[in-house]
Amino acid sequence: HPLARPSAPPNAPQAQQQWSQPPQPQTYGAPQTIPQQPPQPLQPQAYGDPQPQSQQPPQFHQQQAPPPSQFQQSGIPQPQQQLGMPPMQQQPQQYGQQPQMGMQPPAYGVQQAGMQPNSAYPPGPQQQYDYADGPMSTSFSQQRATPTQRQPQASSRRIDPAQIPSPITVQYTDQTSFPENTYYTLASLSSYHNQSNSYLPASPTTGQPAKIQLPPLVTSSTNIVDNGNSSSHFIRMTMYNLPSSEEILKQSNVPMGVIVQPFADHGGEIPVVDFGEEGPPRCRRCKVYINHFMRFVDGGRSFNCNHCGTDTEVPSGYFCNLDMSGKRLDLAQRPELMHGSVDFKASKMYMDREPKPLAWVFAIDVSWSGIRSGMVKKVCDEIHRIIFGHGASEIGVQMNGNMANGVVKGLQRGCEIGILTYDRAIHFYQLNAAAKDQYNMMIVPDVDDVFVPMLEGFLLDPVEYKSGLSKLLTNIPTMFEQNRTTETCPGSVVRAVSTFMGQRGGGFIQLFQTSLPAHGLGALQARDDPKLIGTDKEKTLFVAQDSWHKAEAIAAIKNNTCINLFLFPSQYVDVATQGLLPSLSGGETYMYPSFDVMKDGVRFAGDLERVVTRTSGYQVLMRIRTSSGLRITEHYGNFYCKDGMDLELAGVNADTTVAAYLKHESSASNLLSEKIDSHIQTAVLYTTSTGERRIRVLNLALNNTSDLGHVFRHGEIDAAIAFLGKQAIDRAANQSMQQVREWLTTSCVKLLASYRRHCASSSSPGQLILPESFKLMPLYTLSLLRSPELREGVPVDYRVQKLREGKGMGVGMWSRQIYPMCWRVDRLVEEGERDSLGQEMVRASFENLSPEGVYVVENGKDIWCWVGNQVSQQSLRDLFGCQSIDTLDPRMDHFPITQSPINRSLNQLVSAITFLHNRTLPLSIVRQQLDAGEMQFRSLLVEDKTNDTMGYVDYLCHVHRQIQTVIATD
Repeated sequence: HPLARPSAPPNAPQAQQQWSQPPQPQTYGAPQTIPQQPPQPLQPQAYGDPQPQSQQPPQFHQQQAPPPSQFQQSGIPQPQQQLGMPPMQQQPQQYGQQPQMGMQPPAYGVQQAGMQPNSAYPPGPQQQYDYADGPMSTSFSQQRATPTQRQPQASSRRIDPAQIPSPITVQYTDQTSFPENTYYTLASLSSYHNQSNSYLPASPTTGQPAKIQLPPLVTSSTNIVDNGNSSSHFIRMTMYNLPSSEEILKQSNVPMGVIVQPFADHGGEIPVVDFGEEGPPRCRRCKVYINHFMRFVDGGRSFNCNHCGTDTEVPSGYFCNLDMSGKRLDLAQRPELMHGSVDFKASKMYMDREPKPLAWVFAIDVSWSGIRSGMVKKVCDEIHRIIFGHGASEIGVQMNGNMANGVVKGLQRGCEIGILTYDRAIHFYQLNAAAKDQYNMMIVPDVDDVFVPMLEGFLLDPVEYKSGLSKLLTNIPTMFEQNRTTETCPGSVVRAVSTFMGQRGGGFIQLFQTSLPAHGLGALQARDDPKLIGTDKEKTLFVAQDSWHKAEAIAAIKNNTCINLFLFPSQYVDVATQGLLPSLSGGETYMYPSFDVMKDGVRFAGDLERVVTRTSGYQVLMRIRTSSGLRITEHYGNFYCKDGMDLELAGVNADTTVAAYLKHESSASNLLSEKIDSHIQTAVLYTTSTGERRIRVLNLALNNTSDLGHVFRHGEIDAAIAFLGKQAIDRAANQSMQQVREWLTTSCVKLLASYRRHCASSSSPGQLILPESFKLMPLYTLSLLRSPELREGVPVDYRVQKLREGKGMGVGMWSRQIYPMCWRVDRLVEEGERDSLGQEMVRASFENLSPEGVYVVENGKDIWCWVGNQVSQQSLRDLFGCQSIDTLDPRMDHFPITQSPINRSLNQLVSAITFLHNRTLPLSIVRQQLDAGEMQFRSLLVEDKTNDTMGYVDYLCHVHRQIQTVIATD
């Protein structure tokens, strides 16, 4: 993404947006030519923790570093160069040598046979800290400290945090690794890498075939071209070279998983194909849909399935002759054969009724707690703003010429909305077709046998009934301002609306709730026991206390009704039980403890706007299919699955994510052949928001390998850590939090120990060797341990809400939550009008924050601005329009607009963040040593030590000791 990459080096190609549509004018971060000399490679720096086996600190290896001459020719700094640091001395000649697999890579400063020692390094033995990956490796060694460097104490041998694996360096390396800043989705397949292949264009610069490349990391801003495999926005693997056997998979200890986000933002426009009443062609045996990887045989009369190998006759209307190479003559006119992602229009056989556009129902708790907290008024104001555009953002109805053709933002033409309120009773509102600005209230007091008391006038066209709906939303807070009823009946509301929706077609319920349900269907009892927190019995609070909510959620799925739950609690509300309704139906749970309009209003407004305006569908059936030799054993996400294969969801949206755990088939003789590819196809049957039945199909082909080194080399850290997080959340239902945390650390240790054992066994015991693709695994695992889902001392309701959120969270959001992005913003334009956003990225550690600077930290949920207590008066005037840090208002919810260039850059940064996440993130201003929120801000700096967890350096040493123990016990 444009926010997460470092700035481009001189003469580097212009980066592009990873999404298909043109970037917005305010999107900040496009690299520009920088008038400076390319930085030199970072010299090795001594660091380490003494180990008893060898009396040496851990040593690190890094793979795939080109020789210095390549970087100099291209003008690209070497991956080890820390951003923002001054250029450092050239590495010795040994840099970039490629020893054979299993051999010890050469160390800097240690004279090799036939080589002269380099004078830049002191004579004698040196402590090595290397990263290696078999045949492609480089070494870092100890060097003399320069006058600008801190001299390490020989007695402590402390690790220099600046020299251990950095996410910023990894993101920079990935961003600069794509020729012309473009990634073709077939580039990960070895079978498609030949110059004559028309599906994988050669490099426009060199004319040579593109090299094998993995998909870009989620933080990279790269133009992704779908030329057969689905975009990595939609589907990601934890590894892109699958082990050919179960034995190799077990040796690697890398989870083999796939994460699918079928309606992800920025994935580009999906072609829509209509096959008429016959529907799309499918394999007659395994039912896989036609795709790019199927081969046409017998002169085009049949196609051979890429999943099971079965030949299926081509329908007469789909027949086309083949050319001399066996390709269809109409190939270029067939999107389903050219692209990995496609939408098929569903035929009548996929419908049980005529589909209709989405319906949106807003159910508002008007009890005393809702009125007192200001929730009721805020909800009504935001619904009004989102639908009709009244308010600060003015983004409601897009007129498109006249009112009759108006389209409500997020609500396509034909979508209807309904509004109801409730406490002990349910209040329905009916608008009159004759007098559209008038409404009637109908009260249903019997909430045990509840129903919607009207057939017409409840669900309404927001354009046609604008005046009446606007009047209703304005009057609701006033109508109930004297209400003193404390009990509510949200379960009865769900039953009534779900039954009504089932008769209509389907839609979404937005349920705004403030307290524990105490009346009507699904009433609950408080069961919060602080004594259970931190014990083995804490997990009993993570499951529902009754069976009613699960049964009602299943009924809602049958009625195609998806529930989104917005909670505003002042005390325990049993999220584990109430949250089953959105969790099983495909919805989400949002929580705002002790809701305060000034503090939480922006966050709530952004969440509700995102829910209503994002891509959505309903009546969903999803299945992930694998080719022969693979099987799916587990699914992770928010859905209902009764047969282990078909995932049922009442609703789906742009954030809906499902993960699947893959294993080899039980037959030992059924190995994955390295001569052919393995395949995964995800099919999603759904109804669009406009009422059209479609099938979204995502295809992915993968290499098979019997080389364990290739498994590690072609792994993806972002997907792997997100997958491990989902597995940890799944374990939390049956294990204590302590056991889950121990399992995470053990998983990290086993993965790295496996690489050490099988791919770098000849190295000395004192070395910590990290595979290139997984060198951030210790840091990301540590961040997982510090997340609210898993750390100690988290209230039960908040923990459960975060656990459910994590189950359905995409890889991109996982990446932001695990390692927040941090920029120093008082220097964004200090060196001229060039792009300095990437250069001013800093690591998430308080040691990297200067009291003279201003920093912005973003984690996908919040934007924090930390202001140092020694920041200059000029910076304060330029950024905030104030004269001193004491006059800076920490309660502001947006940055002011001034005439300074640095302020424009700051607001462009915020605009880019908003565009990237498609929501407005709440802003928190924290002044150093002045505001209480500084402790919460520091919790985002995941590399630092806390009272409960180790820091990054300490955890890295801890992981190294565990790896040594594992190796020693083999």
